[in-house]
Amino acid sequence: MSSDSLSVTVVGTGSARAAALATLDSGEQAVREIAPTEVHREAPALWVCTTPSALRAVVLSSPSAPVIITDAVVPTGVSSGLLPELIMAWNADEVVSHTLPFHSVSYGDRLLPMLREVVISTDAVAQISEFEVTHHKRSLQEVRADGIVVAGPIGSGGYAQSLGGPRVGALDGLIAVPMAGFASHTPTWVTPPPVTVRVVREEAVVSAHIDGTETVQLDREASLTISQAGHYDVIGQW
Repeated sequence: MSSDSLSVTVVGTGSARAAALATLDSGEQAVREIAPTEVHREAPALWVCTTPSALRAVVLSSPSAPVIITDAVVPTGVSSGLLPELIMAWNADEVVSHTLPFHSVSYGDRLLPMLREVVISTDAVAQISEFEVTHHKRSLQEVRADGIVVAGPIGSGGYAQSLGGPRVGALDGLIAVPMAGFASHTPTWVTPPPVTVRVVREEAVVSAHIDGTETVQLDREASLTISQAGHYDVIGQW
């Protein structure tokens, strides 16, 4: 790919987008800055996402170009200072893109996109419930805990990792990590989708928080299923 054809669109708002723009030399690539609501108008050679809402907007637009996810979106993303070097290396075919999955969460008649993680937890402090995690009706674990985090590759480097979960690379997998499990040892699972989480015994109000943007309060004995919804290409950490 020649530098003449390289167009980069930086998506986001506020200081995260400003930090990314400050590092890019517009003399070597055509750089545009837009808000997430303007994604549908663009067709760049490369996307740079600087906020969670930017990543969500770009991925759900079915991008034909690869995406750079910055550390303002997830801690394991690309730092702003490394953007010029990474873009130059990609433009010179010195780095390759990787394909990552994104997922959807189904609950009742609702189907919600999930790019990073779903946190299924009790709403009250110091109250636990019981959860069962299954894959194709096979029980993976049943645990009493504050909640369960189910994350894809991007989300595995965030909250799930802070709970002791593994980092997942460019593969079609999900991880399920208990939050403050009642037992001294609770397993962490890496499994292909779909994954179903069921509230076995509700001792408190339980909600599902999807990517920090959607919150669904769960009924007693409720279950929700996380399934693969599609793919997109990234360059950088994966």
